[in-house]
Amino acid sequence: MQQKAIIVCLLLLIQALAALSQIQIGLERRRITSEFLQRRKRDAILPLGGGAASVGMYFTQITIGGTVFRVAVDTGSSNLYLSLPDCKVQGTDIPCPVISGRYDPTKSRNVTYPACSTGSGSACVSCKDYAGGSRCAIETLYGDGSAAYAIAVRDTVFVGSGSKTAWANANFGAMYATAGPFATDQTDGLLGLAYSNLGNLPGLIDAFVANGQPDIFSMCLNEQGGALVIGGVNTAYQTTSPLYTAIIEQLYYSVSLGSVSVAGTAVSGIPNNAKVMVDTGTTLFLLPRSQYASFKSTYLSKADCNLPGMGCDGAKENSIWDTSVCWYLNAQTLARYPTVTLTFPAVAGQGQPVTLTLSPSHYFLLVDGDKGPCRVMGIDEGDITNPIIGATILQNYNVIFDRANRRVGFAPVSTACNLDIAFVPQPPFYRGLPITQGLSPTAVTLIVVFAIILFLACAGIAFFIIMRARRNRPNLGPM
Repeated sequence: MQQKAIIVCLLLLIQALAALSQIQIGLERRRITSEFLQRRKRDAILPLGGGAASVGMYFTQITIGGTVFRVAVDTGSSNLYLSLPDCKVQGTDIPCPVISGRYDPTKSRNVTYPACSTGSGSACVSCKDYAGGSRCAIETLYGDGSAAYAIAVRDTVFVGSGSKTAWANANFGAMYATAGPFATDQTDGLLGLAYSNLGNLPGLIDAFVANGQPDIFSMCLNEQGGALVIGGVNTAYQTTSPLYTAIIEQLYYSVSLGSVSVAGTAVSGIPNNAKVMVDTGTTLFLLPRSQYASFKSTYLSKADCNLPGMGCDGAKENSIWDTSVCWYLNAQTLARYPTVTLTFPAVAGQGQPVTLTLSPSHYFLLVDGDKGPCRVMGIDEGDITNPIIGATILQNYNVIFDRANRRVGFAPVSTACNLDIAFVPQPPFYRGLPITQGLSPTAVTLIVVFAIILFLACAGIAFFIIMRARRNRPNLGPM
């Protein structure tokens, strides 16, 4: 009986020592968490790849569950979408295209699933059986005909590179099907940065704000690449202080377009203070058809009809107005096309309006043609209600989305905005380790107290057994 008591005591003591060994791991995890807590109020810098002309979009990298994903950056939508391992192009057996990898929630230690409800006001279009439960199925349809069909999940998202990192527990869509251009994009998914009420899930920026980041982000855009800064503005990426215009609708980043002019002549067909959307996910500067006709008319009245492709006879085909045609223009010829200027009303107290002056080399996109670099007109018409300021206009600017103060700022980009997508946003101490794990202070205290009590109890039992054995030892006396 005494031996059994000692064995049980030793086994319990071993268990306590094993638990104590986890305290160091827990403390280390909490140290890592502390580092993140210290960083989460700093800005995170995400290098951008792509460009308005090269691939028609800008993309960056994020890390979830130890996997790095390449995602298109889009201020015209609010959801983050990634492909599941079994994601298919809708109506086919073709796997959804990816570059880096697919998101597998069954292998993530941090994933949770929002409850599924299909009642009035719910984001769930249906409840779908997945990973042993009934999950909230969501879908998003985009203006270019793309569609995403997904399971709503929540997981830890890491962004940034080097010491400029941030993280947040965020809701996003894990796609089981895609359609339209979404199914052919050379990325792993889409990173929407617009306001949460535009989509069917809380947006990623709101998740970072809830985690302590300031409610602001900025993007410096070059013809090729650039940088996304979450939680701040990197002034090294701009040559002057920004000028701001007010956000007039907290859905998209909508602002008022004061005027559009060509070589100093205002385009009369574009209303003063027309609502426009600032959208990094759109390649061109798009105008509604009636406004585009007025713009084209004003442009032709200010241009030399002898310039290549002017189309002064009104024809669009095989002219600069045909955005599928590339023109081989030398610098001297290109400089003879008119300058286009956009103005935006100033925010209160600023004094001067925001003025974006676009030279021909700015609004004619530089692309690779069969015979070398050539130019494509970056202004076009669309079946839209309001103009969309796409990457054609935004490139060569540091664009500040100051959500906290409801304003968008513009500053000319500097040569420092030359980051490369080769940076991998994965802190060296994060290799799939879920920072939300680790022992809480209460748990650590209880384990320590339990181990001390158990040790003292075992020591007491051992002392009692030894003393009893001595008393019961026979006294043989002298021989």
